[in-house]
Amino acid sequence: MAKLDDVDKDVQQAVVEVLGQIGSPQTVKPLIAKLDDVDKDLRQAVVKALGQIGSPQVVKSLIAKLDDVDKDVRQAVVEVLGQIGDIRAVEPLITKLNDTDINVQQAVEAALIKLGDAKTIQKLLNRLSSDNQNMRVITLRALSWICQDQIDRKLLSKDVDALNPFLDPAEEIDQERVNYAADQLEISVEDVRRRYQKLAEQFGLRLNFTTDA
Repeated sequence: MAKLDDVDKDVQQAVVEVLGQIGSPQTVKPLIAKLDDVDKDLRQAVVKALGQIGSPQVVKSLIAKLDDVDKDVRQAVVEVLGQIGDIRAVEPLITKLNDTDINVQQAVEAALIKLGDAKTIQKLLNRLSSDNQNMRVITLRALSWICQDQIDRKLLSKDVDALNPFLDPAEEIDQERVNYAADQLEISVEDVRRRYQKLAEQFGLRLNFTTDA
């Protein structure tokens, strides 16, 4: 790998991609050495190559790249950590739910769900009671992916479309919200109330409507 420093970046990137496809553990150390290359495209290629190799040996070095200055590199790192599935990545990934880039945030959500053992889910549930509104909203969006029913996931978003923005779990869901959701989703008011009651049990939502309204 050291000799690659003397050749064109495109050639380096091509070699990195081939090394990833070969998947030999012997290439891990030389690839890790290129994680700090000045060229962001090469760094991203290295991350993906390490993901193809999938060795636990790469996890610590990848975690260190979660703060890369380039958003595309950060996203690649997140996706690879989710793919490898090592629980050491859980805590560092949770801190990136507040990344400045929305695509990185969404990649983190997907990775955490892939790593979604009971402890990971509980850590996310604990964040729903945070004093930080943005943290509560982002965390609910992340947790919404564990909903098996797409309608339930839509009900957790403000515009009932499963897209940003999502609800703040600290804000009450009232009858007006129930009526709006029922109208938008073309389902009965009773069905919406029933679903919100189950979602409240799951995510600690605050409800302000009666079951016989």
